[in-house]
Amino acid sequence: MSVIPVKDTLRYLNEARTNPSGFAQYVKKEIDQFINNSTLPLYPGCNYSTNEGKSAWTEAYNFLLKQKPLPAYELNEGLCLAAEDHAIDMAKTGIFGHNSSNGASFSDRITKRCGQAYGSSG
Repeated sequence: MSVIPVKDTLRYLNEARTNPSGFAQYVKKEIDQFINNSTLPLYPGCNYSTNEGKSAWTEAYNFLLKQKPLPAYELNEGLCLAAEDHAIDMAKTGIFGHNSSNGASFSDRITKRCGQAYGSSG
Protein backbone atom coordinates (compact mmCIF):
# COMPACT_ATOMS: atom_id res chain seq x y z
CA MET A 1 0.00 0.00 0.00
CA SER A 2 1.28 3.44 -0.88
CA VAL A 3 0.78 6.42 1.41
CA ILE A 4 1.68 10.09 1.20
CA PRO A 5 4.42 10.91 3.73
CA VAL A 6 3.31 13.21 6.55
CA LYS A 7 5.88 15.85 5.57
CA ASP A 8 4.46 15.99 2.02
CA THR A 9 0.93 16.33 3.35
CA LEU A 10 2.07 19.12 5.66
CA ARG A 11 3.83 20.86 2.76
CA TYR A 12 0.60 20.91 0.70
CA LEU A 13 -1.44 22.05 3.68
CA ASN A 14 1.00 24.86 4.38
CA GLU A 15 0.98 25.94 0.73
CA ALA A 16 -2.79 26.32 1.01
CA ARG A 17 -2.49 28.17 4.35
CA THR A 18 0.33 30.57 3.47
CA ASN A 19 -0.62 31.24 -0.17
CA PRO A 20 -4.31 30.39 -0.57
CA SER A 21 -4.83 32.26 -3.85
CA GLY A 22 -1.77 30.53 -5.35
CA PHE A 23 -2.96 27.14 -4.16
CA ALA A 24 -6.38 27.93 -5.64
CA GLN A 25 -4.74 27.85 -9.07
CA TYR A 26 -3.57 24.26 -8.41
CA VAL A 27 -7.16 23.33 -7.45
CA LYS A 28 -8.48 25.05 -10.61
CA LYS A 29 -6.19 22.89 -12.77
CA GLU A 30 -7.68 19.79 -11.13
CA ILE A 31 -11.23 21.07 -11.66
CA ASP A 32 -10.47 21.45 -15.36
CA GLN A 33 -9.25 17.82 -15.52
CA PHE A 34 -12.43 16.15 -14.21
CA ILE A 35 -13.67 13.54 -16.68
CA ASN A 36 -17.24 13.83 -15.37
CA ASN A 37 -18.79 15.14 -12.17
CA SER A 38 -17.15 12.50 -9.98
CA THR A 39 -13.98 11.25 -11.69
CA LEU A 40 -10.57 12.89 -11.69
CA PRO A 41 -7.55 11.28 -13.40
CA LEU A 42 -4.54 11.04 -11.09
CA TYR A 43 -2.14 9.66 -13.70
CA PRO A 44 -2.52 7.51 -16.84
CA GLY A 45 -4.61 4.46 -16.06
CA CYS A 46 -5.55 5.62 -12.56
CA ASN A 47 -8.69 7.61 -11.85
CA TYR A 48 -9.91 8.97 -8.53
CA SER A 49 -13.66 8.79 -7.93
CA THR A 50 -15.24 11.04 -5.34
CA ASN A 51 -18.72 11.04 -3.83
CA GLU A 52 -18.51 14.80 -3.29
CA GLY A 53 -17.82 15.41 -6.97
CA LYS A 54 -16.45 18.33 -8.89
CA SER A 55 -18.57 20.72 -6.82
CA ALA A 56 -16.39 20.08 -3.75
CA TRP A 57 -13.28 21.15 -5.69
CA THR A 58 -15.15 24.21 -6.94
CA GLU A 59 -16.21 25.08 -3.39
CA ALA A 60 -12.59 24.73 -2.19
CA TYR A 61 -11.35 26.88 -5.08
CA ASN A 62 -13.83 29.68 -4.30
CA PHE A 63 -12.98 29.53 -0.59
CA LEU A 64 -9.24 29.72 -1.25
CA LEU A 65 -9.67 32.78 -3.47
CA LYS A 66 -11.29 34.64 -0.54
CA GLN A 67 -9.03 33.30 2.22
CA LYS A 68 -6.34 35.48 3.82
CA PRO A 69 -2.92 33.84 4.33
CA LEU A 70 -2.39 32.04 7.62
CA PRO A 71 0.82 30.95 9.37
CA ALA A 72 2.32 27.60 8.47
CA TYR A 73 1.85 24.58 10.71
CA GLU A 74 4.87 22.80 12.17
CA LEU A 75 5.23 19.07 12.59
CA ASN A 76 5.09 17.89 16.21
CA GLU A 77 7.07 14.70 16.79
CA GLY A 78 5.00 13.66 19.83
CA LEU A 79 1.71 14.01 17.96
CA CYS A 80 3.15 12.06 15.02
CA LEU A 81 4.21 9.25 17.35
CA ALA A 82 0.77 9.19 19.01
CA ALA A 83 -0.88 8.90 15.59
CA GLU A 84 1.59 6.22 14.49
CA ASP A 85 0.93 4.21 17.66
CA HIS A 86 -2.79 4.29 16.92
CA ALA A 87 -2.36 3.37 13.25
CA ILE A 88 -0.19 0.38 14.17
CA ASP A 89 -2.73 -0.72 16.80
CA MET A 90 -5.58 -0.52 14.30
CA ALA A 91 -3.60 -2.45 11.68
CA LYS A 92 -2.69 -5.20 14.15
CA THR A 93 -6.10 -5.59 15.79
CA GLY A 94 -8.49 -4.63 13.01
CA ILE A 95 -10.28 -2.38 15.48
CA PHE A 96 -10.99 0.99 13.88
CA GLY A 97 -12.17 4.06 15.71
CA HIS A 98 -10.96 6.86 17.93
CA ASN A 99 -10.11 4.57 20.85
CA SER A 100 -7.26 2.08 20.80
CA SER A 101 -7.82 -1.63 21.36
CA ASN A 102 -6.82 -1.14 25.01
CA GLY A 103 -9.42 1.62 25.43
CA ALA A 104 -6.93 4.52 25.24
CA SER A 105 -8.40 7.74 23.84
CA PHE A 106 -6.58 10.17 21.59
CA SER A 107 -5.96 12.30 24.72
CA ASP A 108 -4.35 9.30 26.43
CA ARG A 109 -2.07 8.67 23.44
CA ILE A 110 -1.06 12.35 23.24
CA THR A 111 -0.35 12.45 26.99
CA LYS A 112 1.82 9.34 26.65
CA ARG A 113 3.86 10.77 23.77
CA CYS A 114 3.87 14.49 24.64
CA GLY A 115 4.07 14.26 28.42
CA GLN A 116 1.19 16.63 29.09
CA ALA A 117 -2.52 16.04 29.24
CA TYR A 118 -4.22 17.18 26.03
CA GLY A 119 -5.93 20.50 26.55
CA SER A 120 -4.44 21.12 29.99
CA SER A 121 -3.02 24.52 30.80
CA GLY A 122 0.06 23.35 32.69
